[in-house]
Amino acid sequence: MGRHAEITQAWGDDDYPFRLGLKELVEHDEKCDAGPAYVAKALIDGTWRLKHIRETVRLGLIGGGMAPAKALALTRRYVDERPLRESIPLAIAILMAILYGPEDDKIPKAPAAEDDASRRSRADVFPSPPSMETPRPSASVRARPTVSASGSSTPP
Repeated sequence: MGRHAEITQAWGDDDYPFRLGLKELVEHDEKCDAGPAYVAKALIDGTWRLKHIRETVRLGLIGGGMAPAKALALTRRYVDERPLRESIPLAIAILMAILYGPEDDKIPKAPAAEDDASRRSRADVFPSPPSMETPRPSASVRARPTVSASGSSTPP
C-alpha cells in the first residue's frame, strides 16, 4: 500500500496515483470554499461546481507526486475538454480516500466474543439510559376519588 489516503486510478491516458495530503487539502479548501466532506456530498448529490471537480483532480495528482504544471495540463485535457460527468467518480474516489481511507485498507476485525463477566462490568459502568416512555397505569392501582361541587367524593 502507498501513502496514507493514496489511490491509483485509470484516468485519461494512464493509471495515476491521487492523494490529498495536508498541503493539498489546505489549498483544496481555499479553492473550493469548502471542506472535503462538503465537496464530496456536492459531487454525490449533483450540486457540485466546476471547481469541485477540477481542484480535486488537479490537487489529487499533485499530492500523488506529479509536478504541478503536468497536473494542470492533464486536468485541462481530461477534465476541461471532456464531459464533466466523466471526472465526477474520480473526484469522489479521491475525496473518499482522504475522508475514509482507501478501499483496500484493511478494516480491523471485531474483538473476540466477550465473556459474561466483562459484559456485566461494562453494564455497571455504562448503564442503559432510562426509558422515555410514559408508564401506563397498572390495573391494580385504584383511581383517585373525584370531588364534586358539593364537596362529597364519588368512588370509582
